[in-house]
Amino acid sequence: KIIFAYQTQFDYENSNILFFKLLINLSKTSRQLEKKLLNFSVKHPLISCHIKQIGNWPIELEVEVEQMSSFHELIDELRSEFPDYIKNIDTLLLRADHYHRVDQVSV
Repeated sequence: KIIFAYQTQFDYENSNILFFKLLINLSKTSRQLEKKLLNFSVKHPLISCHIKQIGNWPIELEVEVEQMSSFHELIDELRSEFPDYIKNIDTLLLRADHYHRVDQVSV
C-alpha cells in the first residue's frame, strides 16, 4: 500500500485554457544551448512541461495559454532567443492531456 503517484488532471475542454504541444526540431547539438533552453522553459510562465526525448523532435514543450496572441508571442520569443539552435517548431493544439494519465499506467 505505497502511493504510486498523485496528480491533478486539468479539464481543458471545459475551460478557456488552450493546451499546446511544441515539437522542436534542433539544428545542432549543444549542451550549452540545451541548458539555456531548459532554463528558459522552467522560468517561462506559459510553459508547463519540458520533455527531452529521442526522435525527430528531441524537445517537446507543453504550453497553456488563454489567448492565441500569447501563444504566438511565445513562438516568436523562442525563435528570437534560439535562432541557431531551433530548426523548426511543429505545434499541436490538444483538447485534453492524454499522455500523463496516472490511472492508465500499468505497473
